[in-house]
Amino acid sequence: GPLLMQPVGGMDRIIYAFANRLGARIEFRSPVTAVMVNNNGVEIAYEQEGVPKSLKVDYCFNCIPSHLMSGISNNFPMEYIEALNYIRRGKAYKAAFQAKERFWEKENIYGGISWINAPIRQIWYPPHGIHKEKGVVLSAYNFGGANFTEMTQEQRIENFISSGEKIHSNYRQMVEKPITIAWHRMNHMLGCAPRWSRSRGGWSEHEEQMYTTIRQPVNGRHYLIGDQSTQHS
Repeated sequence: GPLLMQPVGGMDRIIYAFANRLGARIEFRSPVTAVMVNNNGVEIAYEQEGVPKSLKVDYCFNCIPSHLMSGISNNFPMEYIEALNYIRRGKAYKAAFQAKERFWEKENIYGGISWINAPIRQIWYPPHGIHKEKGVVLSAYNFGGANFTEMTQEQRIENFISSGEKIHSNYRQMVEKPITIAWHRMNHMLGCAPRWSRSRGGWSEHEEQMYTTIRQPVNGRHYLIGDQSTQHS
C-alpha cells in the first residue's frame, strides 16, 4: 500500500499537543453525570475522584459518544434524544506486536497496509523509525471484532501469528510482546465509529432528518461534535 504519514509516536500526540497548551484548565478523571441547557448557557455536573462538581459555561461542545450521552441526565428535546439513541456503534478490534527487527523493510515495505483474506483483515507497518532496530506492527484491524473478543488472549495471539505467516513466512520468529484492544469493551467508549445508515442502499429520509437535528445546536448553546456529527465516519 502507499506510505501513510502520521505524527511520530502515534496519533494521540496531536491531543497531547493541545493538552500541553491548555495545561491546568483541563479537568481529568471527571465523568459527566448531567448536561442541562438553559437560556444563558449550559450547566454540566460531573464527578472528580468521587466528589460531585458542576460547571456553568456559555457553550458546550460535547464529544461524548451518542450512545453513552443518551444515558446521561439531560434536558434535550425529544427529537434530539431520538437521534442520540438511533446511532449505533461499530465493533472494532486492533492488535499489535513489537518486532524483533524491521523484517518488512527487507521486503522493501515502508509504511502502508497489507490486506489479507482472514479475520485479522490488515497488517500495518510503521512509517517512522525507518531502518532502526525495532518497530511496532499493527497485526490485526477487524471491524467486526466479536469473534476475537470471545477468544482467550493466547488464542488471539496464535490467530494473529498464523494469519501473519501467510504474508510473511518468518512472522512467528520476528514478533513479540503482543497487545490487543477491543473498542466495544473499553469503558467510556463501548464502540468505535458511529453507524447511521441501517441500509446498504443509503440513508433513509428519516435518518437524514435525525442527522440534521443532531447537527443543530440545542438552544444555540450545546453542540454535539465528533465523528457522530459527520456522514464520513
